[in-house]
Amino acid sequence: MGLIAKFACGALGSTSGIVRGCYTRLGVAQIGLVIAIGLTGVVQPVRADSGVACVQEQLTALGSDPGPIDGQFGRKTLSAFDALVASNPEQFGEVADTRLSAVSAAEWCSTLAERYTEISPIAAKYAGAIAEETGGFMYDIAENVPDASVLEIREGFGIARSYIEKTFGAEIPADIRRQMTVKIVATGKGNQEPGGGGGVATALAMGQKYPRPFFDVANEQWNQNSSGRGWTTKSDNMKTVVHEYVHGWQSVLGALTINRQVLGNWMNEGIAEYLAYKAMEDAGLMRWNNVLTHMRYAASGIQTERPLRDFGSTQTPAWPGHVGFLAIEWLVRDTPNGIMSLRDIAEQVQQGKDQRQAFAAAFGLELDSFYDQFDDWRQQFVRNPSRAIQNRPKLELAPAGSINVAEKSDKPQAKPLSPNAITWYEQALNLDGKGGDSDKEAASLYRLAAQAGHPEAARNLGGMLGEGRGVEKNEKEAAKWFRFAAENGDAQGQFGLAMWFLPRSERDERISWLRKAAAQGHQRAIAALEDEGVPLVDPEVGDTSGSTEPDENATQVASTLESENDPLAAEKCIQAGLNAAGYSAGAVDGVVGNGTKSAFEKFKGKVFPQLANYPFEDFTYKNWCLAITAKYPLSGAEKAYQDQLEEGAKVYVNIKVPRETSYFIVFRNGEKDLKVARSQAWTKIGNFGDGFQTVLDYSEVKSADNLCVVFEDGWVVLDRAGKGYPASCDARVPAMMISPNQLNQYNVEQR
Repeated sequence: MGLIAKFACGALGSTSGIVRGCYTRLGVAQIGLVIAIGLTGVVQPVRADSGVACVQEQLTALGSDPGPIDGQFGRKTLSAFDALVASNPEQFGEVADTRLSAVSAAEWCSTLAERYTEISPIAAKYAGAIAEETGGFMYDIAENVPDASVLEIREGFGIARSYIEKTFGAEIPADIRRQMTVKIVATGKGNQEPGGGGGVATALAMGQKYPRPFFDVANEQWNQNSSGRGWTTKSDNMKTVVHEYVHGWQSVLGALTINRQVLGNWMNEGIAEYLAYKAMEDAGLMRWNNVLTHMRYAASGIQTERPLRDFGSTQTPAWPGHVGFLAIEWLVRDTPNGIMSLRDIAEQVQQGKDQRQAFAAAFGLELDSFYDQFDDWRQQFVRNPSRAIQNRPKLELAPAGSINVAEKSDKPQAKPLSPNAITWYEQALNLDGKGGDSDKEAASLYRLAAQAGHPEAARNLGGMLGEGRGVEKNEKEAAKWFRFAAENGDAQGQFGLAMWFLPRSERDERISWLRKAAAQGHQRAIAALEDEGVPLVDPEVGDTSGSTEPDENATQVASTLESENDPLAAEKCIQAGLNAAGYSAGAVDGVVGNGTKSAFEKFKGKVFPQLANYPFEDFTYKNWCLAITAKYPLSGAEKAYQDQLEEGAKVYVNIKVPRETSYFIVFRNGEKDLKVARSQAWTKIGNFGDGFQTVLDYSEVKSADNLCVVFEDGWVVLDRAGKGYPASCDARVPAMMISPNQLNQYNVEQR
């Protein structure tokens, strides 16, 4: 393994080292360290650099004096470094010709560790920070490129990554960035490669699987004097970098390739230009009023003298980035999903939509309608740009339901799984649950796989969005991905959609999804149906896997439930119970609003502090109803809610111990034994494996406050120190034990 660096290949032969020129790999196998020159965060006036700090600490450990280890490159650090290299020429050879700089510090950190193995732990210590700052890109940098230009490009990428991650929840995943090479030249000729078009900056290259950003820092369009625009030349350069990164992000989402650009020029360039300026504003380097003023002038001329339709293909009369910016800015301002539409439209293309379908689905507006409205405004802009921008009307959106469902859908669309989708999903599985950056990376990879039609990836992404783990919490989007997984046959997706995202008032749909999951053997779905008191098979349909004869008894049960059961019984039970306990939850209407939630939190903290971490969601309302009413029974008409939920309720005591273990259980209230029962069936406990299951009527034990497991025949339960006891007693709330899939595990042995 090694490090991509900005140094000459030819002079090295097979010897690892540093020489200025094209790129090669610097060996760091001794310490197992992999670092890549790449992206950096937004640079403040004084900035600590981990690569510089690493070299400073290494020099100090080798007896030199680079000054304070502050990550700031200065003369004292450079002097100490030069002295070390000059005093040990045999250690460095031709590599010694490359001087230490802010650009090369990360590579020198690993090279010094290779040459002086006693300081390799220092490099390892800084590896994570350097990787975070550099972002993982490989760089191919020409000899004559100034260090300052390299640093500007890194900073621009850092701004882009930060903004896209913060705004859309996922930037280009790290495993893809590690396979991307950023090419920087200083020829003044622009990109002369096939498909490059002579541009000062481009995002894609012919024959490349992933984006390949290119920059010519000697081109006349680089280092433009931007003082009249209200920002610095450096900021203008970095805006260009962000623009190209956005194109790379669009490409990874599946919205464009170098040969296929479904959205056409004004949309692709407008989105990149808009997000680039928004990122620079977010970084505090540009002001939005200045941006709009600049666009007022930049979009004048051919870009606004021609209808926007003329820029809707890939062959256009001029580069339409500025007029595209004005169009995108208007759409983001006035359409329902705002800036998220810019990610949505890319996903729509990835799912196979054409330009018009993707536009309608993302913005809730027919493309022709937008063209007509923009053209009316454009004519005002030609006459008076300032007034047109200040007095731009609100877009007239399509009435709800007026866009053909086949053309507008916010649901992901299934498609045959590609090898990439499977690979992304498997990579995400390996990262998921490790926390921190690993979870962020897992979420990004799940999103890529889900967008490519992978149901399990969609469900896992939905779970992370619902929890806010590795990505910003977004329950609306989580529900979208769970529904996609459910509609594409994923049993856990069907169960999750029913239990976590559909309100209890939508009982028929919830039951339908639970039945579909149960038909695939999903144990928790089966248990949930039992809790609901409904048959596993819809009596109106029957068991489609076998006999189609109607089950008269099942039909009768379903009819009874339909006529007598209240689908909001659990919610109303909780409200009535809280009121009975003296915690005002307001009206008993089944609507769990802020008043009910506030009363519940106060109640839980006072009455059930041991259940502080137990969730209060749709799928636990029945548990909480039973827990509350066990202490504060309902009366009068409201008792019907409690009776409905208690009827047929079971308590499951599932214990994972060796099969030969002998024990019995005792439910107690204080010192009083309520129920004694022996261990019963050995069975499969959900997805947790095999164990003993003892099933009791809830009515027998509902007032219990603790449960003892008493072992026999020499079996004892061990504490952490290995000491054995004949019994284990724990505070328990039976209402929280009505799921057949909960599992208790005991460490036991026979003595």
